[in-house]
Amino acid sequence: MKQFITLLPVLIFVGAWIVTKDIILATGALMIALTLQVAYEKLTKGFVDKKLLFTWILVILLGGATLALRDPIFIQWKVSIVNWLFASILLGFSYFKGSYLMKDFIEESMPGIPDKAWKNATNLMSIGFISIGLINFIETYMKNCKFIVTDSGGIQEEATSQFL
Repeated sequence: MKQFITLLPVLIFVGAWIVTKDIILATGALMIALTLQVAYEKLTKGFVDKKLLFTWILVILLGGATLALRDPIFIQWKVSIVNWLFASILLGFSYFKGSYLMKDFIEESMPGIPDKAWKNATNLMSIGFISIGLINFIETYMKNCKFIVTDSGGIQEEATSQFL
């Protein structure tokens, strides 16, 4: 049940987009659903999980920009920003603090794993987060651009978003 409640704002966003094909309306639905989820968690637990709070703040900021400027590019950047921040946090703990964040979270359930393995896992997870962010960024960029064949036979790129 907890996993369903966690995914409910995403399901509402996807459902609103499928029904209306309007990313602006779907973004508004996501913002409302996530705000209700944060309020529900605060009322029932007395605190809000940091990951949920971070996601909510990003959705409010980028979703608000999407709604205010009527440009979906901002909500589309959220995936890249979140993944790059996760990679930065993992690498920051590893290289600047000298500890492995994943080890701190799950060492009790998986004791005896050497630090070299934690370092490799951290690096691979970071590469994965960076890659997902780049793939989303490229996909978002390509979706918001159109290519025009010029009279001279060359290809010209034209951004359809006012912010690219």
